[in-house]
Amino acid sequence: MKSSRLLLAGIVAASLCAASSKADEVSPIQISLVNPIQIVNENTSVKGLRINLIYGVNQDVSGLDLGLVNRTHGIQSGHQLGLVNYVSGGLVGAQYGLVNYNEGDIKGSQAGIVNYNMGDTHGYMYGLVNYNIAHLQGMQAGIWNYTDSVDGFQLGLVNVTRELQGLQIGLLNIASGKENWRILPLVNANW
Repeated sequence: MKSSRLLLAGIVAASLCAASSKADEVSPIQISLVNPIQIVNENTSVKGLRINLIYGVNQDVSGLDLGLVNRTHGIQSGHQLGLVNYVSGGLVGAQYGLVNYNEGDIKGSQAGIVNYNMGDTHGYMYGLVNYNIAHLQGMQAGIWNYTDSVDGFQLGLVNVTRELQGLQIGLLNIASGKENWRILPLVNANW
């Protein structure tokens, strides 16, 4: 009897979340097995907690995002923790995972085995491989670091950038846009 009341309460709560999300396209919670088997549909934003047991997708996510594979179509604000984190719109906060992939700008940090960003990064990238297509203002620390331009610091075995305004420390440091001393071992700097 007690378990049937709990099950009924869970179904009512899930229904209320789904009904409210259709009205205003925002839900305080999302629980997903694999998209589309989730409480609210992928076009709904989540402000609060999202738990993706295997794979979940939503528009924007603010708060805490936990799961094996986390996918956000829009902006991810807060903390995202999973094996694979994929954000299309941009990140304000932090991604922690084996693979972190972001298509927009980052204001915060990525920490994982592989970190990939297609926009500007204002913050930090920590991982074995850090790849930032645009501008980095902050720091990259890993075995292999790449960014188009950097205002800050790269620390790794191999550090590569086109435009350096700051410091590179590593076994091989490449700043291809410098007039002199483009490739240096141990330390490379430009101010």
